[in-house]
Amino acid sequence: MAAQGGATYIGISGWRYAGWRGDFYPTGPVQRHELAYAPEPADRHDQFKERDDLDAAIDVLEQLPPRLRRIAFLKATGHRYEDIGEITGDSRTRVSQLVRRANEHIRAALEELDVAVEEPPPRVQRLRELEETPPEWLVREIGRPPRAFRHRDAYATRVLSWRRAALAIEDYRQLTGFDSQVRALGLRPRDERHAEAFDTAVRAIEASGRQRARCQDLDR
Repeated sequence: MAAQGGATYIGISGWRYAGWRGDFYPTGPVQRHELAYAPEPADRHDQFKERDDLDAAIDVLEQLPPRLRRIAFLKATGHRYEDIGEITGDSRTRVSQLVRRANEHIRAALEELDVAVEEPPPRVQRLRELEETPPEWLVREIGRPPRAFRHRDAYATRVLSWRRAALAIEDYRQLTGFDSQVRALGLRPRDERHAEAFDTAVRAIEASGRQRARCQDLDR
């Protein structure tokens, strides 16, 4: 009896392949901007949790015994229990048991990985805070974090420039102790080191403003 094919679900999971340039991705943008062209997921809860360390994700899969790894792959690619049974020669009940065991192995491995994952650096944590709940002084200076719009390459550049400006301002405030709730920078200080940080922040703010204006022009 010929095996019946199941539904297959395809996603990129944050991967980038050289062979996709010119087909899946346009050839113009630099590589770091390619993911801006990926479609937004219908439901982020259906995706794997984002993991920057690909090697760690591969390690999780390699911890499965070969048979369970095959079962988990078939199930993850949309095959029904009956389809898997025809491919592996197992009964539906046995397939169900194997799927459950594979899930238990994966869950345990992910829990161990979560414990091992280090906390992100303080600067990364601070950037997340600024993006999630931007303070008034930041909003007044560079606006709220950019939201996606149809020109994805310009949007990716806009996000990057906003983050650089936010961190440059935050660096200056941390260095100088400037803590105004409504003004991001205040007056240029006389201290040479402080003045250098001030100028860096001003340049980043100006660059962010240019990118914002460019996105507004494209969106008209």
